[in-house]
Amino acid sequence: MKVLIIDDSALMRKMVSRSLRQADIGSVESCEAANGVEGLDIFGKENPAIVLCDWNMPEMDGITFLRNLREKSKVPVIMLTTEASSERRQEAIKSGANGYVTKPFTPEKLGASIRAVLAGAVEEE
Repeated sequence: MKVLIIDDSALMRKMVSRSLRQADIGSVESCEAANGVEGLDIFGKENPAIVLCDWNMPEMDGITFLRNLREKSKVPVIMLTTEASSERRQEAIKSGANGYVTKPFTPEKLGASIRAVLAGAVEEE
C-alpha cells in the first residue's frame, strides 16, 4: 500500500513513516510532501492508496489541500495533526477527511485508524 505523508516537519514525516512500518497494516511504501502544494503534485504522480496530512503548513494548509483533493479524488485522507478541538475535527470531516488522529500518536492508534478508514468507516479518536 502506498501512503502519502504530508507534513512540513521532516522529522515528523520520518516518525510517521516509522510508525507505519510498526503499525501492523501490511507492506507500506511511503512518499512525502512538505506542504499541500507539494502534496497535490506528488499525489498526481504517485497515486497513493491513502493520505496522512498535517493541518498547519506553509504555502497550503491541510484543509485547503483536502478541499482541493476532493475536487478530483475520493482517496481516503486522515488528518494527522496537533489540532485537537472538536471544532477542528468537525471542520476536517465536513471538508472530506475520512479520519482524524491527533499528535502525539502511537503506531497502534495510527494503524487502527488506517484500517478503519480503509474499511469505509469515518474514524475519529
